[in-house]
Amino acid sequence: MQIPWRANCFAVYGGTSNSVTDSLCADVVTYPGIFVDQEFTSHPFSGTTSITRDTILRSGGVMYGTQWGALTVSGHDSAPAITGVVVNDVDIESATYSGLFFIGPTAIDSLSLTSVTVDAAGTYGIAVDPTASGSATATDVVVTSPGTAGMSNGASTAWTFNRQSGDTGW
Repeated sequence: MQIPWRANCFAVYGGTSNSVTDSLCADVVTYPGIFVDQEFTSHPFSGTTSITRDTILRSGGVMYGTQWGALTVSGHDSAPAITGVVVNDVDIESATYSGLFFIGPTAIDSLSLTSVTVDAAGTYGIAVDPTASGSATATDVVVTSPGTAGMSNGASTAWTFNRQSGDTGW
């Protein structure tokens, strides 16, 4: 998908065993390229939500006062924690703001990030909003040439990264 305005290339709003696989997203003007979000009183996430072998180019932007990341996981509604999200083999290039963005207030638990590259993000390779809570395990997550810094964790006490081998640049 290319050049959606006020939308995402791909969005998952709750449900069971979702996947966004082998996809290309480019030039999203105001929102994340891939958006995993508990919102609109949707069914809670269950099973595995798989974001696999995707490329996100020039995505993320400002909408509703938020600087969205190219790939965003958002717990917007007050609901059970978001669980079972697996991000594997994803390339993010030239994000408008952050490459990866996590925002609450609903907890995001046991997120898995493996073989994710973020190159030339406008601000941070990885950004965690102060409203976020939860945890992520990161393996081979590489951030290169961010505009501001490799990572900003605004929820430092409520968000934990379990860093594994191969994580660099953040």
